[in-house]
Amino acid sequence: MKRSLLIGIAVLSIGVIAFFILQDRTSTSKLPDHGLLFPELVDQVNNVTTISVRTNQSELSVIFENEAWRVKELEFYPAIFSLVQKFLIGMSQLRKLEAKTGNPDKHAALDLAGIEVMESPTIKITLLSAESEILADLYIGKQKSSKRNSHLYEYYVREPNQDQTWLSESSQLAMSKPFDWLDSEIVDLDEIRVGEVQIMSGNAPPIRAYKLSGADKNYLLASLPDQHKIRYQYSINDIGEVFRDLRFEDVKKATGWVTRATVATKTFDGLEVTAKLGSGEFKDYAVFSADVDEAATTETQEESVNLNRRWEGWAYKMSDIRLATIETKFDDLVEPITDT
Repeated sequence: MKRSLLIGIAVLSIGVIAFFILQDRTSTSKLPDHGLLFPELVDQVNNVTTISVRTNQSELSVIFENEAWRVKELEFYPAIFSLVQKFLIGMSQLRKLEAKTGNPDKHAALDLAGIEVMESPTIKITLLSAESEILADLYIGKQKSSKRNSHLYEYYVREPNQDQTWLSESSQLAMSKPFDWLDSEIVDLDEIRVGEVQIMSGNAPPIRAYKLSGADKNYLLASLPDQHKIRYQYSINDIGEVFRDLRFEDVKKATGWVTRATVATKTFDGLEVTAKLGSGEFKDYAVFSADVDEAATTETQEESVNLNRRWEGWAYKMSDIRLATIETKFDDLVEPITDT
């Protein structure tokens, strides 16, 4: 396989060892000796190239492609490698604790009726190799925190072609939503770091919130008209903090981009981040880019490179709250000073 995947094998092996150490340290009672549900998967886990997670209402595929694990349903946006790693370790170490019912009529009580059954909450996990060989196939039903290890979960499970159900134990496996596999952070610039934020939208007057130093509590508003004051200070601070813990609600490839507004920030250590809001189908989305000024340190320069590498080609859906902040009008931020 490709070198990047082989590197992952070494990391994965370390993760398996850590898994056992953690289990030994936190267990309060000896595990029943029923063995692993998929004993052969321990040696095959690094051959997995597709993780399929299905319910009767959704289908999710996490696929190893172009040197990374990617979520198919989000236009192959990169998944977090450590989450994929932990998931595959969890599947390979899924341990049978206790045999439960083998009566198909009782499967529904454990949420194990199957994804073919209407309104059944069953989750089906299938691991495939590059040759489409099924390496593991599993129904997951009810789950709860493990009684033996606070870091693990207990699951009711069965294999799709078998009636026998099991109470089993492993790490988190019920990851059936695309965002379960992603880091949704776009950027996180602390207010102590941000020197200014400027919003430019069409012919509207630009809005610039700024600080003289990182220690300042509040942002100032540039171009404040004579005989006017800031209406609400928190509105100015919201603008200054628009890039703090900024997360996306959806992501897709940025094609045919038309910019309708621009938000730019500069930090005291020389990082410059620009967000361009889109139009049409991208109305609630933004594309991002990073640069540095002459004051940037080597660390800040490296940060800029890494941010651009992560953002390149992607449009991120903003939350309604952040969009409302960005779309604030200058006249909404100020009011005349009146005599009392």
